[in-house]
Amino acid sequence: MNNPIRYAQFLEHFHHVLDVPKIERVAVHTAAHCVLRCLNNDRCFSANTGAFHQPNGNISCDLLPTDKYNSSEKFKANYTFHHYSIMVGIKYISSSYVVLLLQALR
Repeated sequence: MNNPIRYAQFLEHFHHVLDVPKIERVAVHTAAHCVLRCLNNDRCFSANTGAFHQPNGNISCDLLPTDKYNSSEKFKANYTFHHYSIMVGIKYISSSYVVLLLQALR
């Protein structure tokens, strides 16, 4: 493969947060954009997103350097966030599959 692309399946945990130090916090349009941002960061293993849109239409996106399995004591119910954890290991796939995946996210 010329340009391998990372792929992972994320599981959404509604109204939960992993309360650990963040790699970064950014504003994104959707939770799917946050998950894609995590996927493109080698240090990211999970993400928290705001459960509600801000006045400008964005949601907050926190990229996290660990997951709920390695920091289970920090995984908590929280009304204002959703947490996304990786379900399976990262694999490399063809770019044509990613195009189909991105189209599905629109």
